[in-house]
This record gives sequence, structure tokens and C-alpha cells, in this order.
Amino acid sequence: MARQVERLAAEEDRSISEYFRELFRNQKLATSTRLFQELDTLKKTPQAYTADDVEGFVDEVRAEMWAKRKSKR
Repeated sequence: MARQVERLAAEEDRSISEYFRELFRNQKLATSTRLFQELDTLKKTPQAYTADDVEGFVDEVRAEMWAKRKSKR
């Protein structure tokens, strides 16, 4: 893998350090872009749950967690 990196950096007339910096910048940009796309999709999706629904879900999760803790004793 190291030889591949050296070869690719040389092909682009860059140091290995420059090559890695560019790779990390591109990865960070891709990750950020993907995250913003997912958030945008969520904003456009109509909300099917009310505040009461969310409270109910939280209560269910807490009850499950409590039951697991109690069963471990």
C-alpha cells in the first residue's frame, strides 16, 4: 500500500504529505456533503410522530433498560 501511495503521489507531482492532506480534505467534504443531504431529506419528510409519541417511545426505552438492569441482579 505504501508503494501505491508513493506512486500516486509521484504521478501527481506531490509529496506524500500533500497527497494525504488532499485525501483527507476530500473525505471530509464527502462526509459533510452526505450528512447535509441526509438532513435535507429528513427536513422534507413529513413528521409522523407527535411530541406525545416521542415521550411514549422514551418511556418504552427506559422501561426496557430498567428491565434489563433488574434481570442482571
